[in-house]
Amino acid sequence: GNLSVRFVAILFHILSLVIGWNTFKKISPNSTSFRWPVFVLVLFLPMLHVYSFIATPDVVLFFTAILFCNAFVMVKKDGKLWMWIWWGISMALLMYSKYHGILIIGFSILSDIKLLRRPKFYLAIIVALLTFIPHLVWQYEHDWASIYFHLFERHTRVEWYSPFLYLGILVLVFNPLLLWKYGNKLISKPTDSWDKMMLFIFWGIVGFFFLQSFRADVQAQWILLAYIPFIYFIIKSFTGDETLKTNFNFVYLAANLTLVIFIHLCLTFNLLPTNLGMFGHKEYAKQIKADSNGLPVVFYNSYKRASIYSWYTEEYAHSYNTAYSRKNQFNIWFRDSIIYNEDVYFVGMHFESEPAIKYGTSDYGVVKKYAPSDKIKVHMIDVTYEGDSIKAMVEIENPYKVSLQYPQTYHLSIYYFSDLMNDAERQGFSYEPFK
Repeated sequence: GNLSVRFVAILFHILSLVIGWNTFKKISPNSTSFRWPVFVLVLFLPMLHVYSFIATPDVVLFFTAILFCNAFVMVKKDGKLWMWIWWGISMALLMYSKYHGILIIGFSILSDIKLLRRPKFYLAIIVALLTFIPHLVWQYEHDWASIYFHLFERHTRVEWYSPFLYLGILVLVFNPLLLWKYGNKLISKPTDSWDKMMLFIFWGIVGFFFLQSFRADVQAQWILLAYIPFIYFIIKSFTGDETLKTNFNFVYLAANLTLVIFIHLCLTFNLLPTNLGMFGHKEYAKQIKADSNGLPVVFYNSYKRASIYSWYTEEYAHSYNTAYSRKNQFNIWFRDSIIYNEDVYFVGMHFESEPAIKYGTSDYGVVKKYAPSDKIKVHMIDVTYEGDSIKAMVEIENPYKVSLQYPQTYHLSIYYFSDLMNDAERQGFSYEPFK
């Protein structure tokens, strides 16, 4: 249930803060800045509240990034063999969590390029690769599905204002009140190797996603790793009793507390103009279950809605993904083979002639006979160009364990994409039932 999922997220969040706190203590063991007011200020970072209970990979990403930093500090402080091995394992754990964990690994190493001269560094890299091999094998066996998704299928429409929107998100993510008071630390000259490392991480991550904003929309949680250096500089701002008084006063505390309370109220009672994709799921799922009359439910191009439906109703659901949609776990599972040639309640697009039930602004529910085709692979064996026409030898691979037969009303087509232009040549073809 909800409690079990939330519990894991909260547990990882608490562990991240505790291990992170101890990591900063290792960097500055004689610092007097580790006091409760600093801890309170850190809790004024908005994303630590949002992702302290939302169950996403970003919770694990932040936790493994803290483990990585902790291991890196141990390596630089002591450098025992087991510490290098643990650092290598922490790299792999970071990459298992989310691919852009490579950013914190890369910028940490760039901040201290002398690491390349140490043999144990290469031992850590080998350990990381060996630990990561199972995932690489899985990727190979599944046609590098998630790599292809991130590089080619994740494109979203970018507007001229997208980079400015990203900068606005950046300010909100770091809390404008905290940026106003401690942001100068992010543009100051580093005083030691730890400052240098944290500045590399912060500006590396912020800069990377700024460039990304020209290509696709950037989600707020992607910047979460930049919290680590920002927290480091907040802590470093407290060096004694005098700065403790000047940094921490009642008015500043009240302003930040008001902002945090507002965030919690919005997340609890849906007070914003947009529901952030967090509200109304339970009612949506129950309504579809009632209208499906016991039929299996198939969603059109939406792994999210299929998962939400299954979660709230504990019923079977599948996502049917077309050639133009993002591939996902439903393209790997073969769960839809059990509903082949069965009536299903199809939620998504429909023809105007079909009697359909409307959900929201764009979803429609209709009863259809399910004929799977989203897992079929089309291999272009030989392509020849003759004037304005294209001829191709096509091999159609059916990965299902049963022969697939389609009714004559079921339209199959091949889309051929030229390397020289963005539009598609749609080529229909005649067919016989195939295996």
